[in-house]
Amino acid sequence: MDAQLDSIISYHQDSKHGFKAYAPGPRFLEMEIKPDPFLYYRGASVLRLDTSIAEDMESELFPTYEQAFCPEKLVPSELDRKSISQLLFDSFALSVWKRAGGAEWALRINPSSGNLHPTEVYFVSGPANGLLEKPSICH
Repeated sequence: MDAQLDSIISYHQDSKHGFKAYAPGPRFLEMEIKPDPFLYYRGASVLRLDTSIAEDMESELFPTYEQAFCPEKLVPSELDRKSISQLLFDSFALSVWKRAGGAEWALRINPSSGNLHPTEVYFVSGPANGLLEKPSICH
């Protein structure tokens, strides 16, 4: 093997998780260079989604705990602005803004092993009442 390949294999061995321990991480985080929790593309339109309100907690979008274990009692939701907003909120929302000293950062609902990386979501859909007039790929 050549030196370049040896270097790659060595790095992989030193930086991978194992059965008995996690991979070593940095001793500190440079909070000033953390990624922005929101990604925007120049020229792309932004679709504002709905946020949940207390009255919605009694709706079909929020089944009771017991209903979650009885699929036959769950009512399918219409594909519309409200159900899409709820799906994306439950899957990818920011759960909390953390603060320590002068640093501030966001945590997401989806697990990330604590990594400071952006999460990208692509939503492919046909027309959806109140949100999409035609088939779309949303990022």
